[in-house]
Amino acid sequence: MVITGYIVYLLMMLVCATAQNRGDCSRKAVFKLKYKGRSLLNHVIAEHDVEDNFDCTFECLTNPQCVSLNFEKNASSPTCELNNITAAAAPSSDLASDSTKDYYDATGDYVLPVCVGYPCKNGGTCIESCDWRNYECQCASDYTDENCQKWIGPGSSENSPAKSCLQILSSFVGIKRGNGVYWIQPVPSVSPFTVYCDMVTDGGGWTAIKKWEATSNPFSTENTWSDYVRLSDYHDPQYLFSAPTMLKLKQDMGYDQMRFYCYKESVKRVVHIMTNQDEHGYSAVRGLFHPAEDIGLLVQTFINNMNVLPFAPDVRAGFVETFRRLLVRKALALIKYVEARSFLTEYPSPNPQACESFTRLPDDTSFLSGNCALWGDLCDGMNNCNYWGHSAYEGNWRSLCRQAVYKNQVTMALHMICFIGEKLYCDDSVGSDASISVGDKFMLYVR
Repeated sequence: MVITGYIVYLLMMLVCATAQNRGDCSRKAVFKLKYKGRSLLNHVIAEHDVEDNFDCTFECLTNPQCVSLNFEKNASSPTCELNNITAAAAPSSDLASDSTKDYYDATGDYVLPVCVGYPCKNGGTCIESCDWRNYECQCASDYTDENCQKWIGPGSSENSPAKSCLQILSSFVGIKRGNGVYWIQPVPSVSPFTVYCDMVTDGGGWTAIKKWEATSNPFSTENTWSDYVRLSDYHDPQYLFSAPTMLKLKQDMGYDQMRFYCYKESVKRVVHIMTNQDEHGYSAVRGLFHPAEDIGLLVQTFINNMNVLPFAPDVRAGFVETFRRLLVRKALALIKYVEARSFLTEYPSPNPQACESFTRLPDDTSFLSGNCALWGDLCDGMNNCNYWGHSAYEGNWRSLCRQAVYKNQVTMALHMICFIGEKLYCDDSVGSDASISVGDKFMLYVR
């Protein structure tokens, strides 16, 4: 249809055989002769030899980048130049006089292809059908469904478990996974089970050991679970993991960091710390105690003392025999000592250094984390200070209660953390009248 001053084409979204063979699809638009005897320079993306201006507009519609065109008129074999910008959007100097060409662009009812809205998610590629109204998504690896929104990668299901939350995180370079429940299987001998993963804090990759929020006053419990598949019950205040279970999880899943979070409305302070990924932080998680070296040092110290003391030979021999018997007892005691005092998971004796072993996270407001130099229930301000743990909690509970204790040398009050039943402490302690309120939170993570 020709109208004075305009050439208007209403092209339905039908594609010629040649266009279909190229895998291209047309669009629908109304083109207008905008500038007669002028052409747009510096934005030509393709040139075609065509029969007439109808063919030229058709070429523009089959090119997803084309939004305007220059048509060479009055030629036996006209040239069609496709532009990726309109004259209105280009610098005014780019619209030049050219008596051999006319400039066309689409009017306001230009119809964008369906793929412009990016319907395919998570890196999927959108492919338009040739009727312009439909599309198909070619999904990236680990995704499926109509718009590539269903994740089927490691951790997504019982049939596709990951080893840990950290492995799930690291398998998605450039694509963020949110906080939530995922499937893991630390070793083949253990059936897959669900865990809660924190994929945000400090870069994410944290597996929840405990993530509990008070909905009513808690009840006391001393139950422990030797099977770490109970991580699925991370929100249940009844379950507790003993230190041996934490060690087993470390051996199977692998982790070298721990993170502690708690908040009590009655205290109005947040404890939020994580052990560092360095020598000091590792010692808090896995320890550095070597029983053989400890016994060897004991023997050498005794011998050195015996050689310098003025004892008669028979007296010295009696001392040596007595020492031999004591040494056997000491060795047995040391073995038990390792079992009882290995700190959060393995071997710390003496209890590992507190300062420089952890990082205060931005929301931490506790007295506890700000006074690491005075950690230790036996600290007197000068001696027995700056260490993890509590002298009364050196056994199976050391991963869950009194992991860190600060003793105020003025008030003698203890500020500690504890995640066990009615002993839920968060920068407070026994007799502090800091009761549990609905909404109080206690969380323990590993990575």
